[in-house]
Amino acid sequence: MAKNERSIRVISMSAQEGFFTTLGEVRDWLKISCKVNNKGIYSYKERKGYLGKNCNPPGSIMLFKWKGQIIGEAIVEKDSLEYEQPPEGEEKFYITFEPSSIRLYNQKIPLKEIEETIIHLTEGIDKICTKGTTKISGEAYLYILSKVIETLFGFT
Repeated sequence: MAKNERSIRVISMSAQEGFFTTLGEVRDWLKISCKVNNKGIYSYKERKGYLGKNCNPPGSIMLFKWKGQIIGEAIVEKDSLEYEQPPEGEEKFYITFEPSSIRLYNQKIPLKEIEETIIHLTEGIDKICTKGTTKISGEAYLYILSKVIETLFGFT
């Protein structure tokens, strides 16, 4: 992938060990702390994989995963940066999501049920990472959105 090419990624919120212990905590953090209080800023400790610099330019999409379920998404406003003076705590880096784009799905989408199709639709991956992020194809994203619509409206 060329630098500054928009991407779609699945980011594991379960990987935030010691921070989130329940799905409710993740949902509250995304919709209140990240979206409103932090104005879309998502801070993290280490720059691993595709939370690195120049990997998620504006317009990229992040899907949030919690313990094997896709729970929501956001659009990247600013790529990953390093704090000049980190806030209290261990977070040294941050990525900024467009606050109005942070949304949580009403129904969780079990990854186990859709992972095989996502892998089939995305060249070069053989699994969805349990930690960090996994880049997926546009076709895989559309498939996930179709599952969101199915669960919301009961379509089959």
